[in-house]
Amino acid sequence: MTSPQLLSDPRSLIEAIFDIVRSQVSSSVIIDRIFDNVPAPVIITKPSVQNQWPKILYVNRHFCTLYDYPRKVLIGSTTQTFSGEATDFSRVSEMRNELNADKVCRVPMTTYNSKGIAQSVRIDISRFALEPDPAVDLWIALHVPLD
Repeated sequence: MTSPQLLSDPRSLIEAIFDIVRSQVSSSVIIDRIFDNVPAPVIITKPSVQNQWPKILYVNRHFCTLYDYPRKVLIGSTTQTFSGEATDFSRVSEMRNELNADKVCRVPMTTYNSKGIAQSVRIDISRFALEPDPAVDLWIALHVPLD
């Protein structure tokens, strides 16, 4: 699969992961290799029922570079980390609604890096589940810089 194909639909990344998991290869090492070689910032989150901000489960090296955070600082925190004065919170609600309807969502957004500097990104986000149970739903997103 070519990079443009991977960037056009985040779900294609998940299909690649499923192939690896089915082959019984050490998943954590392989997942890092896959996502660190995707030419875009990737984040995987778990939605929260009690908090509007999803918990960050994974970020690739490009995501860390874009936002100027070390991976270990981001894992376990929430996506509220990237919000600030110019963040349009109605877009956050729009994304949540689209994801709950099982749609791929593409939304321009103003986010903030670790230094508090605003940046324009397009967030391409998709809901996916490893099991039919919605309790294990995850979201995968590409943050494509627009500047």
